[in-house]
Amino acid sequence: KNVSSVIVIRLKRDEAEGFSLNNILRLDYTGKFAINDELTLGLKQKALSVTAFVGWDEVRREYERRKYENKYKDHELISEEVTVTHPQVHTQRLTARLSAAYDFNAKNRISFNYSFSDKPEDRTWMPETPELDKEPGRRHDFALEYTGKTGEWNFSVGNNSFIDKSDLIEEYSSSSLFYLRNEYDLRTYAKVSGQLGGFTLSAGAEHELDHMDVKLYE
Repeated sequence: KNVSSVIVIRLKRDEAEGFSLNNILRLDYTGKFAINDELTLGLKQKALSVTAFVGWDEVRREYERRKYENKYKDHELISEEVTVTHPQVHTQRLTARLSAAYDFNAKNRISFNYSFSDKPEDRTWMPETPELDKEPGRRHDFALEYTGKTGEWNFSVGNNSFIDKSDLIEEYSSSSLFYLRNEYDLRTYAKVSGQLGGFTLSAGAEHELDHMDVKLYE
C-alpha cells in the first residue's frame, strides 16, 4: 500500500503439458484394398511423459505369379509363359508401442520403450502348392536406459532385448508341415565419456546373449 504501482505476473501453463490424442485412418484401393488405422495417446506432466501408439494394417489383394505351360506345335514341344492370378490373399498386422520417460533433474533421465508386433495370419490360396499357408508372427521389443551426468562425465546404462516367434503352417491334401521358430536376444551395455586433461575419453562395455530354437514337424 506504500507504493504507487503494482506489477502482477501470472505464469502461463505449459501448453505442451496434459493429454493429447491423434488418430489417422487411411483407406486405399489401387488394385488392392488396404486399411491403416493409427491411434496415438500422449501424456506430459512436468518431468513425466508417456506416449502410447496402436496401429492396424489389413490388406486384401490379388496375387500374381508366372508359370510355364508346355504345349505341342507342329509336333514340337514349346513352353509358354502365362500369368496366374489368385485373388484370395489376406494379410493383417497389429502394432503397439509404449514409451515413457522421467527427468529427475536436468542431468538425470530414465526412459522405457516397449513395442509389440503381431501378424495374426496370412492366407494365400495357391493351387499346385500348399492349399493354405499360415504364417503368424509375434515380436516383443524392450528398451530401458538411464542417462546421467556427474561433473564433466556423462554416463548411460541400459538394456535392449527382443522376443520373436514365428510359425509357418503349410497344409497339403495328404500332409501338413509345421515350422516353428523362437528367438530371443538380450543386450546390456554401459558407456561413459568425459574430459580428461584436454582430451575426450570414452569407454564402454556390452554383453549380448542371443538364442534361436527352430523346430520342423511333418
